[in-house]
Amino acid sequence: MTKPRDFQGEIVRRNLQRFREEAGMTQAQAAEFSGIAIDNLRRYESGRTAKVPGTVLAELGGIYGHSADDFSKENPPPSKPEERPIFMLRTRPGTEIDEKVYRELQAVIDKANRDVRTKKRSK
Repeated sequence: MTKPRDFQGEIVRRNLQRFREEAGMTQAQAAEFSGIAIDNLRRYESGRTAKVPGTVLAELGGIYGHSADDFSKENPPPSKPEERPIFMLRTRPGTEIDEKVYRELQAVIDKANRDVRTKKRSK
């Protein structure tokens, strides 16, 4: 007996790879910027993992310029490069991080990204 095809899962997998490539990122870069383990990203893109968590789609969507809902659309809208972050906070895996300092740094980075977007729109 053959297993029924998961068309929705195929759409998500296809868009995972498509959006990453449109953003000009390698799997390693996407994993690093999103905080998702590269092995997990590879499994999601290859279909070895049946379901991709919504939190992962939201995280990747943020760096690709798409909404989390766009991943499940057969004909997704174009990406919004202006919504991709310019600046990102990266940390080494396994590094102990002071959560308060991390949140403060992330707030500064978020503000810088908003400021850059505002300047681009006003030109």
